[in-house]
Amino acid sequence: MHERRIAPLPLLRCSPQQFALPACRRLMQAVHDEVTRRTGIAVIGGLPVEEFQPDELRLIFWLLGQLLSRPVATKWDGTMLYDVADKGVAMGYGVRASSMNAELYFHTDNSFGRSVPDFVGLLCINPSDQGGVSRFCSLHSVHNELLRDSSHTLPRLYEPMYFDRQAEHHPSESKLLRAPLFAIDEEGLHARLSFKLIRKGYELANEPMDQRLSDSLAALHATLEREDLCIQYRLERGDIQFI
Repeated sequence: MHERRIAPLPLLRCSPQQFALPACRRLMQAVHDEVTRRTGIAVIGGLPVEEFQPDELRLIFWLLGQLLSRPVATKWDGTMLYDVADKGVAMGYGVRASSMNAELYFHTDNSFGRSVPDFVGLLCINPSDQGGVSRFCSLHSVHNELLRDSSHTLPRLYEPMYFDRQAEHHPSESKLLRAPLFAIDEEGLHARLSFKLIRKGYELANEPMDQRLSDSLAALHATLEREDLCIQYRLERGDIQFI
């Protein structure tokens, strides 16, 4: 960090290649293995937040993330990092729930995008006074439970459905994305999930949701409600989460 303070660069110009970071590289290799081969989630605890300025904390997070994978924009306008905070805004078209205090149900980030990111990271600088509890569930496990207990509902989830794109697109493009919830390729199982954006997608399309999809989403929702398939915890100050 001393190098950064005496010769600062814009955040997006900084890369791990500019620093030695041997311990960080070993740490992020362990994170990569945990996220891709075992539980699907890793939390790094103990970052001494008080020792750094806000822009330095963003830099640390930015560099660690690049040691995990190539960073991609989180918004259509090219935003790479943004704050998750209650900004007092009301729910409306194109408003992300991460900018208000509304509860977020199980979902995959950027489910409305043409490409869903391989990893998602979150640095906790200031925990919320109330709430702020995170719940996570493996969609691989959920998929396999559906295959075992409700296999007739799975085929529809492999077929295209509407997703509201949350205004994250050029004005001349469609407000809707048609994509399957589950997909399998040579890399394995992929998923994009947001009950809210699927429902909103059909509203924007001015089409009724077909009964097969409605039944399949209901079965998926019921499986997600099983407590044995999810974990719950609260991120504390200085924790970094990767999923």
